[in-house]
Amino acid sequence: MSLETLLVDLRSDRSFMRDVAAWERTPPRPARYAPFPSALDQRLISILKARGIDQLYTHQAASIEATLRGENSVVVTATASGKTLCYNLPVLHTLLAKPAATALYLFPTKALAQDQLVAVNEL
Repeated sequence: MSLETLLVDLRSDRSFMRDVAAWERTPPRPARYAPFPSALDQRLISILKARGIDQLYTHQAASIEATLRGENSVVVTATASGKTLCYNLPVLHTLLAKPAATALYLFPTKALAQDQLVAVNEL
């Protein structure tokens, strides 16, 4: 079954739609980029550039900047949109500046925790 067929079936299912508050179709849009935050440790920027990441998405840069300023940050975006860098870069930045520092990661599933561990180890 194609995704389009599934969506048509769900939309026509009255029982399903009783629990739907809104149904929107968001058109694709071009990515928006931002430079690396100037406060971010240059070693991290070098590693990212060596991995082919020459800039961040705007939501990543804004989140990292806020976190580095000591502010709380919540990022809600689609899968594979780069949320991992939003929290790993500030943590790694802090660990580079203060090697005795610690970080606690909480994930809802073991699989996600393992995926994130791989991402940190790659950096």
